[in-house]
Amino acid sequence: MSGSVLRAGGRALGDVLITIGGVILLYIVYLLWWTDVVAHQAAQGDMCQLGREWARSVAVAQPRSAEPFATLEIPAIRNPETWPVLDGVQQTELKQGVGWYPTTQLPGQPGNFAVAAHRRTWGDIFRYLNEVKTGDTIVVRAGNTVYTYRIVQNPIFLPPTAIEVLKPIPAHSGLTRPGTYITLTTCDPVYNATRRMAVFGELVSQRTTTSVQAC
Repeated sequence: MSGSVLRAGGRALGDVLITIGGVILLYIVYLLWWTDVVAHQAAQGDMCQLGREWARSVAVAQPRSAEPFATLEIPAIRNPETWPVLDGVQQTELKQGVGWYPTTQLPGQPGNFAVAAHRRTWGDIFRYLNEVKTGDTIVVRAGNTVYTYRIVQNPIFLPPTAIEVLKPIPAHSGLTRPGTYITLTTCDPVYNATRRMAVFGELVSQRTTTSVQAC
């Protein structure tokens, strides 16, 4: 084989590798930056929708599939934003906020209000959930009622199959009696997701508010 052919083949291979590298780089930018932009835009729209609904009526409507019905905030976390809570835990919901497991209870109701969110990409909502600790709070708003839950133990790590954390008295939480609880779940580690992280809280207060999200 002549040297010119080898050089041409080398250049062609180099071009292919450069193209592949460019595609990979674009995909990383999409995942780590653009998905956050899209998630924040979608969440803002959901928050405005809730604001309009709550301005018309303080009554809390029954959740509708893939629709926002509440908000959630973790004040002590490194990114303490307020996010909409949507009915469902599929990608449709998790791309724009916190997803609610429909088999669990609603905010403030006796039992377990269980939710999930992405750790990385699509807003990085629970990216720093591993940093919360016992005694920190989780604030949930539904209609004109604000519910404050106190975290009962530091985050724990479980197999992805540990659905027993969704029970009315969430397993592995240390809680043993019926009450009004919240469970937050997300993937762990950040870039692997071979297990699940769970955080549990107990309702400690609720209050009425008249403030409405402005858009």
